[in-house]
Amino acid sequence: MGVRLWINNKKLLVMMGLALIMQGAFLCEDAVSSTQTVVVEGMAPMIQDDRVQARDEALADARIRAIEQVAGVRIEAKAVFSQELMLDSTLVSSSEGLILEEKILSEAMDDTGIYHLKLEAAVSTDHVKKRLKSLLRDDRIVLHISETNLDQAAGFSILANRLTQQLNQNGYLQIIHSEINADPALTRSSPDSFSITDAEKLGIGHLADIVIAGHIQSRASAQFGENLFSAHAEGWVRVFAINENRLLTSPCLSNIKGFGANPEQAGRDALANITHQLCEQVLNHVAQRSFRQLEVVVYDIPDFDQFKKFKNMLSLMRWVQQVETSGFSQAKTRFNIQYAQQPEILASRLQMVDDLSVLRFDSQCIEVKVKEKAQH
Repeated sequence: MGVRLWINNKKLLVMMGLALIMQGAFLCEDAVSSTQTVVVEGMAPMIQDDRVQARDEALADARIRAIEQVAGVRIEAKAVFSQELMLDSTLVSSSEGLILEEKILSEAMDDTGIYHLKLEAAVSTDHVKKRLKSLLRDDRIVLHISETNLDQAAGFSILANRLTQQLNQNGYLQIIHSEINADPALTRSSPDSFSITDAEKLGIGHLADIVIAGHIQSRASAQFGENLFSAHAEGWVRVFAINENRLLTSPCLSNIKGFGANPEQAGRDALANITHQLCEQVLNHVAQRSFRQLEVVVYDIPDFDQFKKFKNMLSLMRWVQQVETSGFSQAKTRFNIQYAQQPEILASRLQMVDDLSVLRFDSQCIEVKVKEKAQH
């Protein structure tokens, strides 16, 4: 009896061991299938003879194309123009990165000034959307707005234009107008027709953390005389914070009056009036961005031409505003800028420039030295 029990227990242990081995095999198979290797090409134009910037943007473009191909998410080209997100070291060769390994197969500048870079990338297929969401930036807003005046598509969106102006004044310098293409989610009268899922697709596609969607329309009301017409407008706006997976606000208005010398003018007046009220509610829920004063000190700029090139390069960098300097000094030149992000992001970007070496940085200042090879 005891022998039979020992044998049965032994069989059970063997079966459990086999089960664990098989489970391990499946886990290994999952680990292998968690990456996909693709070969893609990135391209970028060279502007003002800045070959470094062109190469960086071509590399960023190639990385985006690799991620798109694996994740099945369309990321708009404008989202990677002159941006450092795709050059961040945390994106590549880290346990939380989207690209686990990469190899540049070829790179060259063609006769038309376009930099081509062919990249082989092993892209993680696990939790791609979650990792893409971690790249979203809160300085970037997508506007997805439709507008009709008396049932006719408006060639100029009053709502989108006013939102752009006021958001710019609040420090949001990257306002992206998403193409509508008769999106049925916008043309319906209910704001519930545009969901957080719709907003997430737009946000990831443009690497933007804030998405503002909406629809306004006007309809003719009455005629009070030969040259006096009235119209009324209705519409809604929804503001989403993508990383928080949250709807910030969802104002919905109706029966907003407008008047004009003809029905079309009355309709535009009604659209302008509803726009004013909707924008006021939107701006109450979108935080105003602040810019910090930052000093960039550059040592050993060889000549005035290099000084102008550096100033221009600095002014073109993302999140940089109002580059000012008291003048050129070969030994030590000070640039005062307004910057909307942490200083280490700008320091990291400057370190990528071949001719520069970042000496130190803190919350108020970045010190950079021009390398000796660039001085000759």
